[in-house]
Amino acid sequence: MFSVQRATTKYAETSEGAVEKDGVAKELKFYARGNDDDSAIESKSVVKHYHGVPEERVFVHPSSANFANGQYSCPWLVYYQLVRTSKPFMRDVTECSNYDLLLFGGSIEVLAADGLIIVDNYVRMSANARIGE
Repeated sequence: MFSVQRATTKYAETSEGAVEKDGVAKELKFYARGNDDDSAIESKSVVKHYHGVPEERVFVHPSSANFANGQYSCPWLVYYQLVRTSKPFMRDVTECSNYDLLLFGGSIEVLAADGLIIVDNYVRMSANARIGE
């Protein structure tokens, strides 16, 4: 699974007021969870951390059906295959909702006092503890 970092929202001025413009696929950035012993860390392709977990910048493969998609309603996507050629490319990319992650994403840790659910020691969701239970 990987996260989507959206570009800043842009608006178009119309006679009825400001309207949000559609997203552009080139402006989206995708980050996949890296491992501490991963060769990607050695090559310095890990560019950021998500709550202490290293992340690697990845790209949607041009042959993927979602290559030109500029809008995702959920901040999390899953992929079937990661191919490393000139860049790390993901194939067979699919958008997944928070409930999909809760059901199929791995181990769940519920922090009831903080109103937080952590999936697979990576994805953090604000939710009522009853949802996680």
